[in-house]
Amino acid sequence: ESSPLEAPHCRPRAVVLLNLAPGRSKVRLEPRSELPKRSHPAVHPMSNNPTKEVFPSFAFFSRDEIEVLRSPRYSKFFDRNIDSPIMLLDTIVTGLLMAASAAAIPIENPMELIKRAPSAGVVIQKCAKPGVFALAYDDGPYQYTSQLVDILNNGGAKATFFMTGTLYGCIYNQRTAVKKAFDSGHQIASHTWTHPSTFGSLTTAQLTTEMQKLEQAMVNIIGKKPAYMRPPYLATGGSVLSTMKTLGYKVITDDVDSGDWNGQTPAQSEAKFTAAGASGNGHIPLMHETYATTVQTLTPWLINWAKQNNLKLVTVAECLDDASGAYQSGSFTGNGATTC
Repeated sequence: ESSPLEAPHCRPRAVVLLNLAPGRSKVRLEPRSELPKRSHPAVHPMSNNPTKEVFPSFAFFSRDEIEVLRSPRYSKFFDRNIDSPIMLLDTIVTGLLMAASAAAIPIENPMELIKRAPSAGVVIQKCAKPGVFALAYDDGPYQYTSQLVDILNNGGAKATFFMTGTLYGCIYNQRTAVKKAFDSGHQIASHTWTHPSTFGSLTTAQLTTEMQKLEQAMVNIIGKKPAYMRPPYLATGGSVLSTMKTLGYKVITDDVDSGDWNGQTPAQSEAKFTAAGASGNGHIPLMHETYATTVQTLTPWLINWAKQNNLKLVTVAECLDDASGAYQSGSFTGNGATTC
């Protein structure tokens, strides 16, 4: 009995290798006799029926090479018979050139894009690219939240708010400020429900409760569940990372500590950012919106400092090339709660 690979309409025609590395473009056509032997049938991932396959198979390798192993004799995708290696080569090269021309940007290996996406349950300390700065504030909502949003908006800055449920009173008491931050385009992320001092030693069940209670409050207020979190006291030991991975949370810490929590003055905090510099991948600082000096003095200085250094002020998700992943996917329903 023949395998799908041996069926006449699925027999390999040629191998086309396109090296897409800058300055090393090349195309090599190899006859069928030189094709590598495959240890398993190559079929459309959605079906074991080769007659349903309507496009060539692509496999992405390191060194930016694309290996085209075969093509059906007739392809609805290309809408014409492909009876020779030359026709196959012409079809593929033409398609790639058209795509590159239309986009006016280099063709990038999709596997590289996947590798750059932040993973859940992995500690992230700084941005994934240069030219950006991700203002990030812990411990809200608080009495300064609304004022902070105004300062950010007036400065053309976006920021991330790592919020708790009950650290400084019930989150529902600051519903308006939370909604204002979200509606202004700032990222709302989780800093847990109660901000426990023993976060790193909690059980999986306790960690899950801390996260899910805050999730439900966010659904009630902004209609979204955060996909980013910052652990209280930056604690990532014990079951923290494995639980966050299970729950789908990207774990953020910091690479510049403002020291506002430890009595540092705005001038001392400013010196830390100046020393850290503006080169390299962007910073994700540790700051707290619960200090008037951080909101009213340090934040305006940071906005000006970033602009002077040609840094774009973005959310944490944006600085990680994950703007669409700031919140968990799906539709969620509030439970009507208005108290903690």
